[in-house]
Amino acid sequence: MKKTWVAVGATLALLGGGWVGASVLVGMKTQDTLKSLMVHDASQKANSWRVSQVTQERGLFQSKGQLELVLSPNCQAQDEDDLTFHVAYTLDHLPLPSGLARFSWQLAPQGEDAQVFKSVFGSASPLTGQGVVDFGGAVRSSLNLPAVAMRRSGEMLEISPTTGMFALDGQKMALETKMDRLVVRGRGEALSIQGLAMDFAIDDLRKGTGSGSFKVAQASTTRGSLDGLELRMEAKEKGDRMNMSLTPSVRKIEVSGQTLTDLRMQWAVNGLHTESVESLIQLFDSSCGVQALTAQENKVAAQALRTLLVKGFSVGMPTLTGKTDKGRLEGALWVELQAANGSDPSLVEQLKSHGKFEIEGAFITPDQREMAVASGFAVNQGSALSATYDYARGLLKVNNRSMDASIFEGMLQQTDQQLRLVLESMQKRP
Repeated sequence: MKKTWVAVGATLALLGGGWVGASVLVGMKTQDTLKSLMVHDASQKANSWRVSQVTQERGLFQSKGQLELVLSPNCQAQDEDDLTFHVAYTLDHLPLPSGLARFSWQLAPQGEDAQVFKSVFGSASPLTGQGVVDFGGAVRSSLNLPAVAMRRSGEMLEISPTTGMFALDGQKMALETKMDRLVVRGRGEALSIQGLAMDFAIDDLRKGTGSGSFKVAQASTTRGSLDGLELRMEAKEKGDRMNMSLTPSVRKIEVSGQTLTDLRMQWAVNGLHTESVESLIQLFDSSCGVQALTAQENKVAAQALRTLLVKGFSVGMPTLTGKTDKGRLEGALWVELQAANGSDPSLVEQLKSHGKFEIEGAFITPDQREMAVASGFAVNQGSALSATYDYARGLLKVNNRSMDASIFEGMLQQTDQQLRLVLESMQKRP
């Protein structure tokens, strides 16, 4: 029996030692990871974000530290300064069922930025948060920014506390923020915003795929008001292609005595060749907007552009809607570049387009309606005015009537010639 208790005690001691050892290891790993983010090579300082001046006091179960987070835009002008933020953190790194570690942090602007922040917002209160690191290494934290109030020279700014969260897991990132109220008054103007929220869910930081939205529940100015404003963005991969969309919408807007409802306009780009898009984005980023490219970079850009055009894609406005108490508007528009038959792009052969629009009531005046019908660009369809068109390979139909498209086809031929010369010049450039 005595031997059994000795064995149990030894096992518990071993587990306890391992538990404490894990705590020490996590503290050491955190410090090493932060220091590895520091930039020592001047050639690497073009990164947008970088970490510097990392210091950490490591304890057995808890560590405290601080660092500087520097924002340095890749293509900033010589007279533009970096934005510097001071980050202080406390890390409890004893593994518990809730996670590998727990932490709290606060971030505040430094130097001249702190003074500018204070002069604009009335204080330099830091952004704070608390979070956890799970056993897979994913990080999740809250975000908290205190209320801001400023009054001076007949102007006023009031911002309610901002709350939110962010999460990082490898190449995935999520961000959510919420602000209940923002009020600005001054110089005879006033703006009040209620229910402002923003959220992003990034699937791959390298490719920028994911979705996000910006929302305003209500907004009012001296000239009008709106309800239910939303801007939604999405970029998704499908096989070797990428689809992107941008959709602004407003549930209700009142201005100058007019009321519009259910406004929605979606813009979309579908079928982009993902690898070619990535190559062009990397070149754009590394060359500060393609200001100057090496001979090899010109060849990479030419090949990416050629592949993008040969593979084909479509761009358009799949949804356009709006209503008033006396009218409505509906429409859709697509421009498609079909896949090329050969290895060279040809707008004359590949380009197709079609669209449809319907307008009724207050969206169009009687004179405008009469002119559209007389010119053949629209037809009466009950109480609505309707217009459709289709184009492909030199054939244009407007409201099912064939029309001369020779001028447009000639423009496409000239564009093809110019495009061919540009691509050849880029690939042959020494």
